[in-house]
Amino acid sequence: MSTTPNSTIYFGNPDGVWTTWTPVFTDLTIGTGGVVIAEKCQIGKICHIYLQITFGTSPVLSTTPSISGFPTMAYARAGAVWKGSMIDVPSGGIVYQINGFSTTATSVEIRYGQVSGSDVGYVKITGTNPIPTLESTDVLILNAVYETV
Repeated sequence: MSTTPNSTIYFGNPDGVWTTWTPVFTDLTIGTGGVVIAEKCQIGKICHIYLQITFGTSPVLSTTPSISGFPTMAYARAGAVWKGSMIDVPSGGIVYQINGFSTTATSVEIRYGQVSGSDVGYVKITGTNPIPTLESTDVLILNAVYETV
């Protein structure tokens, strides 16, 4: 290991280049003409994830929408949170705070932050909760940084 000031030590991908990954959706249909951008940058065991979904015609969020297919997280504990937002474009660009809530080391459920009195929690997102109508051109963006196995 170098101790020279300003020297760079690379592990994994030496350039920190962003590459694509293939998300697997459960209880989530992006709709006809929808677009998915899924990228990752892994340096050593640290993985940066970016996921953007622009929904197409007739999108569906069912009972427990979740995403998998990303590099396995090192800690298989529930509760690691991916940060993101859902932009309701047809309704004037309303932005909802959305999170990916890990249920295992390989899957995250799509949830949103909700305040009830003094409690803050993450509630499962569906096609009616919190967004009354999921429409074409709505955009979901999730970002995460975590340690891989």
